[in-house]
Amino acid sequence: MTKLLPGKSTRPPVRKSRKKGPHYRWWIAGGVCLMITCGVLFWGFSSITHFRSSKVYYYNPFPASPEAFADSLKSKGYIRSSLPLQWGLQYQEITLLKPGLYVIEHGKNGFSLASSIQRRGVKDYVEIEIDRFKNRNNVLPSLEKQTGVSLKKLRDLMKDKDFLDSLGALNRENAWAMFVPGMYRFPRNFTERELLENIYDAHLFYWNDERRHLAKAADLSPDEAMILASIVYAETKDVTEMPLIAGVYINRLRKKMKLQADPTVLYAANALQANRVREKHLKVKSRYNTYLYKGLPPGPIGIPSQEALNAVLHYNEHGYIYFCAKDDFSGCHNFAEDFEGHKSNADKLRKALDKRRIR
Repeated sequence: MTKLLPGKSTRPPVRKSRKKGPHYRWWIAGGVCLMITCGVLFWGFSSITHFRSSKVYYYNPFPASPEAFADSLKSKGYIRSSLPLQWGLQYQEITLLKPGLYVIEHGKNGFSLASSIQRRGVKDYVEIEIDRFKNRNNVLPSLEKQTGVSLKKLRDLMKDKDFLDSLGALNRENAWAMFVPGMYRFPRNFTERELLENIYDAHLFYWNDERRHLAKAADLSPDEAMILASIVYAETKDVTEMPLIAGVYINRLRKKMKLQADPTVLYAANALQANRVREKHLKVKSRYNTYLYKGLPPGPIGIPSQEALNAVLHYNEHGYIYFCAKDDFSGCHNFAEDFEGHKSNADKLRKALDKRRIR
């Protein structure tokens, strides 16, 4: 056993701790401030535009302050954040933005976008209306008539795989869902490609988070909602009935039933002007023949009205899975929850059609 010397302790010597001086705290605080500053600068000077084309056009209908102008662009989906643009407009000493068409260029930060907006307000522009049509094939001739662009080039682009891929992997059928009805404004002398690219971007702006949420609640994608709306629009012009009819088709989709939508059959048979569906129409082999194939057709059959689109997004929840035109030719419909009720309604209509010799 080791003997302890007098006055010696068995405890190990205590090491003196080195206290961090105040300068360490200053280094930490400085580093945090530097990180925050770099983050703000990166956020303020990075691109804020939020679309695919090289440039899009925003129509400002009223005199607007920089704050209101930037907030409007943000709410419509043109930019990701409004604050950098507000800073840029204030730096340019812009206090009021006049009514008119503004060029919004892709890849711009708030300051460069404010500078280009100041320099590039468009005074000479054309207004184009994408109208509602039962038959989608009417929309391109309408655009040619309004703008003077080449109908052949428009049709070629709608079939061009590379062009459709550049718009987000679209195909020849679902690409027609880009045509949201409404008023559009473009500078003069634009090309066919620029026209379709901007219509596609307007389609993306239309499908904001709120509308996407409503479509998802109906178990539909935005393109599927456009397809269903085109069918609803072809079924009736009675706006009050549209949510009911949309509800019928959503019920059938959820039950995995065939839609058996007459307008899709007539579209497949190139007979949308026909007064009634005949046996020859039902035999047409086409994905648009919803009597033969389950689910929605691969694309919209027409350009739906805003009322039809809203009817799909705000469809009526009910138990109906059938509907049939009334035999009084009022344009309204009878609805049924079972096939027996539907058969009775259909028999009345058939007799009325035969009585009037409608073929």
